[in-house]
Amino acid sequence: MYKPPEPAQYMPGALAPEGPHHVVQGAKNPKLNGPITFRYPTAFEEVLIGSRAQEIASGGRATPVRLEALPLRARLYAEAIATLEYVIKNAPEGWYTRGTDGKPLLAPGLIGDGDEEKVLEVYDAFLRWREAFRGRPAGAAEPDPAQAVVRGGGPGGGDGPVADDEPGGAGP
Repeated sequence: MYKPPEPAQYMPGALAPEGPHHVVQGAKNPKLNGPITFRYPTAFEEVLIGSRAQEIASGGRATPVRLEALPLRARLYAEAIATLEYVIKNAPEGWYTRGTDGKPLLAPGLIGDGDEEKVLEVYDAFLRWREAFRGRPAGAAEPDPAQAVVRGGGPGGGDGPVADDEPGGAGP
């Protein structure tokens, strides 16, 4: 049986790993309701998440199925389950199963009985939490060089430069 690795010891300081980062409410299985805390995956875990999503997509088939070949909803579930197996630090009891050794094992892929949408809800919460830590420049950005030659592409909008062959241009 698959067992996700122990959480990485390195945690970028800016991410404020304390939680909870999301609270599940309204699940049919009350053991799924409650606070969830995420952790940021390492670069290697990002690779493992992709590999695990591929494994889920293939479903044990001898010939692997490309993740991109799945219908959108199935692909989202494969990506969500694979990601949550690595990034959930703490979750309510219903998000776990018992491993062969009797210890709790994170298993978002086993959630069912009408609560499948909670997997996507928590995955969306993780994506929003992760996105909150991406660097963003303060204030308005200067336009790219290509935008400067497009009408309205300048910082203040407006007409922008006019080509020589357009009405009002400096043509021959």
